Amino acid sequence: MCIYFTFSILLHELGHSFVASKYGIKFQRIVLFALGGIALTPNEITDPKKEIRMAFGGPSISFILSGISLLLWFIFFQNRVFISQNFPIDWILFYSGVINVAIGLFNLLPIFPSDGGRILRSFLSYYMHDYFRATKAAIRIGIIISICILLIGVAIGLRFSFVSGLWLMFVAIFLIRGSKSYYNQYQDLFS
Repeated sequence: MCIYFTFSILLHELGHSFVASKYGIKFQRIVLFALGGIALTPNEITDPKKEIRMAFGGPSISFILSGISLLLWFIFFQNRVFISQNFPIDWILFYSGVINVAIGLFNLLPIFPSDGGRILRSFLSYYMHDYFRATKAAIRIGIIISICILLIGVAIGLRFSFVSGLWLMFVAIFLIRGSKSYYNQYQDLFS
């Protein structure tokens, strides 16, 4: 499953690259890490419409992969095709679908620099007519949402499951650090 997760993240990032190529934008490289990946461009995409389309490219691929996996799971599960104890393809297909839904939804959270954060920035930029103020606002909103996720993690950890709460807190801290890193870059560039 770990290999499939990594493969799914790579395809997600390639989805961004594919949409970018339609606009003549080339990615320098794709970097994968523990909780995701990022497709790096030489410059920021300041056109809100292009950025929204590019940001949706990754989650779209994740949702398409999920749909294919869950459809095949349903077909195999209903007909009991290829189901064996030695190679449980139905289990693999089901969890592949779930993993890709999770990747798509997670990336649509409005937390910068995720896809959802970039979509939020694009909307703010369109209405504020100021790309840099919109970026800073999207980052701040993302940090507030991340802090809420952190507090939910604390509540879950104290009330229900320590491990689940701890995991959610870890993810929130990861998101906060990513947002703060971008914020510091923008502070240095435009203050």
